[in-house]
Amino acid sequence: MFVTWCLLNQLFDEETVAEMREETERLERKEITPGVFLMEVLDGKFVSDDLTDTGNAFCPCLL
Repeated sequence: MFVTWCLLNQLFDEETVAEMREETERLERKEITPGVFLMEVLDGKFVSDDLTDTGNAFCPCLL
C-alpha cells in the first residue's frame, strides 16, 4: 500500500510513471491491488530510482 500511496501522491519519477501508464491507471481505478502492482509491474522491487528527489527525501530507507 505504501508504494501505491507514493505513486498517487506524485512521489514517483515521471519517466517511471510514463513507462507504466496503463498499469498505473488500472491501479487508480482499483482494477488491480497494490500487491499485484508491486509484484507484477515493479517486479517486486521498490527502489530509489522509482522516486523523485522529494520521494527519496521522504523515503530515505530505499536503496
